[in-house]
Amino acid sequence: MIDSVCRCVCVVLAAVLVMALPQGVAAAPVLSFENAPELDAPAAVLMDASTGIVMFDKNMHDRHYPASMTKVMTALLALESFHDDLDARVPFSYEAVFSIPRNSSHIAMSDNETLSVREALYALMLESANEVANALGEKISGDMESFALLMTARAIELGAVNTRFQNAHGLHHPGHFTTPYDMALIMREAVQYPLFREIIATEFAEIPPTERQPLPRPLLNTNRMVLSASIHYDPNVVGGKTGFTDEARHTLVSYGRLRNMGLVSVVMRQERSLTFIDTTALMAFGFENFENVQVFDRNSYTREIPALQNETTIRAVGERSLTLSLPVGASAHIDATDFDLPRYIEHAVVDGEQIGTVTIRYGDIELDTIRMFAETGSVFVPQVYTPQDLAENFAESRTWLGALSVAIQLLLVLFFAVGSLVLVIHFKTRRSRMRRYYRQSYRYK
Repeated sequence: MIDSVCRCVCVVLAAVLVMALPQGVAAAPVLSFENAPELDAPAAVLMDASTGIVMFDKNMHDRHYPASMTKVMTALLALESFHDDLDARVPFSYEAVFSIPRNSSHIAMSDNETLSVREALYALMLESANEVANALGEKISGDMESFALLMTARAIELGAVNTRFQNAHGLHHPGHFTTPYDMALIMREAVQYPLFREIIATEFAEIPPTERQPLPRPLLNTNRMVLSASIHYDPNVVGGKTGFTDEARHTLVSYGRLRNMGLVSVVMRQERSLTFIDTTALMAFGFENFENVQVFDRNSYTREIPALQNETTIRAVGERSLTLSLPVGASAHIDATDFDLPRYIEHAVVDGEQIGTVTIRYGDIELDTIRMFAETGSVFVPQVYTPQDLAENFAESRTWLGALSVAIQLLLVLFFAVGSLVLVIHFKTRRSRMRRYYRQSYRYK
């Protein structure tokens, strides 16, 4: 009964999210560069992890098979479900273990064996163990069908509207696909968890003995970019997730960090060694050409608005400061002066009430919109208006409103007068016709 309810909830959630977030959903700005790297991969993307701003795009909305990059979503859902209970046991069913091909990635788990959620996450992300992905899915949703629906629903919720999942591991299914952009959004959410970042950065780990395995299981990261002995090692890459099937070819999603800037890159449908080369090129491009720029300081960008009700002022303050990863030198081209605020306030305002917005632009690109809230009790020093100007403007507004009110009243009177006249004429005409009718009837009798 519970499984049926869970399945129904997942179906409804997925359907609602699909309808609520169509393919035209608003996305973060896309910046373009003349010196962007030339990649062999047919589809790739580089995204700022903190803001979602796209720094590089090559067919980022093209659909491809993700292969084992799928496991990033499986790990994300496991962390969201058990982040406060990582020692919870994950049981392995016969279906979880023996439904995967014998030649696919696994760590030789047996049915009726268990791992902790933490151990399962290490096996999932380092050794890309498919039976572990199945077991985590069953632990969370009860069965794979429900878990796949939950995966898709969560992806759409993140804005990954061109993604559909059919399983927890990424083995080929024709209806199981994503895009570089969508995969970057999913990875961007996953790296918010410190444990996830810790796991993908680990070169080697061990799973201790279990109920059916007396020896520890070694785990070696399949991502060569975090292996210090590899020729593809990149110190700026924290970690990521590789993937491969014959249909998907090689895929790679990565997270890099340098100078407090975090980047997410995705390379799809590439050959194996070239996925690492393309990723290194993308990360180098991002770190060399972008920097963190404070585009809005809530303590500096304030506005004083006259309050006519009590002859004081209301200070408009931004809800937050904003720092973005933008091209080097972009600070000279940031425009944070496009305020949408009232010229003056006539009604009573309380602290924390939203009274407007400010739009942040970089050239022709709209970066973000910050809400402005009221902060009362400030001392007003007129910048544009003088008290005399305000009094005149207020008097003019009252005169205009009074004239409008009179005009509306006259129109209403005219409307009712014309309506009454029409009704009177109508009834008189009808009574006259009735009289003629009765006279004629009486004459012929």
